[in-house]
Amino acid sequence: DFGWIQTRINNGEYTWEMDFIGTPVVNGNKRVPIVADFFVVASNTKHPEEAYLFAKWMGFGKDGYNKRLELSNTVDGINQVNFPPIQADEELLDDYFSLYPEFTGLRTIIEAGKVIVEPPKYLPGYDDARYRGTYDAEHSMYQIIEKLRFGEVQIADIAEQLNARANALYQQVKSQFDDAIAQR
Repeated sequence: DFGWIQTRINNGEYTWEMDFIGTPVVNGNKRVPIVADFFVVASNTKHPEEAYLFAKWMGFGKDGYNKRLELSNTVDGINQVNFPPIQADEELLDDYFSLYPEFTGLRTIIEAGKVIVEPPKYLPGYDDARYRGTYDAEHSMYQIIEKLRFGEVQIADIAEQLNARANALYQQVKSQFDDAIAQR
């Protein structure tokens, strides 16, 4: 999470040289963990065109991103923009990376255009299956996955149950989602 240290970097408290190195590589393809949140326009909004234009301005539009850059450089108390533009616009990229000239690795990754969308943003049930759901009487899904990560349990010992629980949690939330859609 780069954003929380921005003020300290700007104030000169953190003076080290830094760069962004994207990880991991999966099947020979580099995958970079960057979170991009989404805006949506509800189908029942009274002003769908205005809602879309606002979401565009706040999310992926050039004018909105330029305004963020301007405000973060001219208004005291507003942190420097800490996320790159999501569109491949050379001018916006130049403006963003003028704030972080050391981040040559991040620029290379962004310009390559190889990104994936994080599942919690679009997949009903993902948060339950990965984090909040119950694995067993003593562990949440997050806790058991952390035990795997730290070698406290072995995947061979829990793979079948872990997979079954993750799929059950996903199906439960997916059913709720499907029911809600059907009622529309």
